[in-house]
Amino acid sequence: MFVSTFVPQAALGESKKGNESVPLFVKFDEKKLVLGTLSPENIPQLSFDLVFEKEFELSHNWKKGSVFFCGYQVIPDDDASGESQHILTICHFLALFFKFC
Repeated sequence: MFVSTFVPQAALGESKKGNESVPLFVKFDEKKLVLGTLSPENIPQLSFDLVFEKEFELSHNWKKGSVFFCGYQVIPDDDASGESQHILTICHFLALFFKFC
């Protein structure tokens, strides 16, 4: 089944102290890439236009708080046409809220 995961935003939770930079990472296809960098005072949230169609892993290395990724998955409705086409006009939206501590 064809499932797309959309990740449009990341934000810092409450921090204990400090204003250190918090790099955000994504790992897929054995590659680890930097998505961006958050900062409690200057850049507490980032907007993305990310779509993943295979397995991936989001991470960070912040020790003073939590990072929240929000997003959703689009799962095609197989009963819509009976065909194996991946047309997402009729689909179910599953809200996801990723928290990484």
